Amino acid sequence: METTARLEAQRAEVEADAARRNVGNQPVYALIYKDERIIGYIEQSGQWIMDDPSVNVFDIAQSTGFQNPQKMSDWIEKNMSGITVKKFSAGEKSANRDSSKLHG
Repeated sequence: METTARLEAQRAEVEADAARRNVGNQPVYALIYKDERIIGYIEQSGQWIMDDPSVNVFDIAQSTGFQNPQKMSDWIEKNMSGITVKKFSAGEKSANRDSSKLHG
């Protein structure tokens, strides 16, 4: 069971990254590796942003042929071992956190 603190930390990281890229209130799909690292994102536009160059999802995205981020997310969870996808609303606000502490 995932702890609230871990989820809040991941949400804060997603929001801080989304703010830097100025995606507004669009949903962002975070790709989370089995060790809890966020390794990349799929924006609502279908654009990929990968923070971990060791995971090459660009080829995978092309092979799926999906432009819809939800379909991409579903395919990743089904076919890529160790990666889960969580959808966050970049505009969501959560109590008791300061995202500036995560990305100084």
